[in-house]
Amino acid sequence: MSSESVRVITLRRKRKDILLKYRGGECAHCKLSYTGDNGYLLDFHHTNPLEKMFSLETTNLTRAMALLYTEADKCMILCSNCHRTEHYNLHKKKVAQRNTEVTITDKLMDKE
Repeated sequence: MSSESVRVITLRRKRKDILLKYRGGECAHCKLSYTGDNGYLLDFHHTNPLEKMFSLETTNLTRAMALLYTEADKCMILCSNCHRTEHYNLHKKKVAQRNTEVTITDKLMDKE
C-alpha cells in the first residue's frame, strides 16, 4: 500500500473519530458507546433524507471539516444493527402508507 493511501485512510479514520465524538459518541437507540476502536460499528443516519447533501461514508470523509460538521448536524449516530432496523421500519411505514392510499383510492372509485 502506498504512503498516500495510508495517509488518506488515517485521515478518514481520524475524521470519523472527531465526528462521532462531536455527535455524542453513542448509538441513539441502544446506547452502544464509541470506544475509539469500534467506529466501524457506528453509522451516521440522516434524520431527514430531504436535507441530506451527502452521506458520511468513508469516501466522503476527505471533504472540508466545515462541510462534515454541517452534515453531521443533520444526523444521529446509530450502530449498524439499529441503523438497519431503522431503515427496515421506515420501509414498512412507507409500504403501509402506500397500501392505505391504494385502499382509499379503491373506495373512492367504488363510489363512482
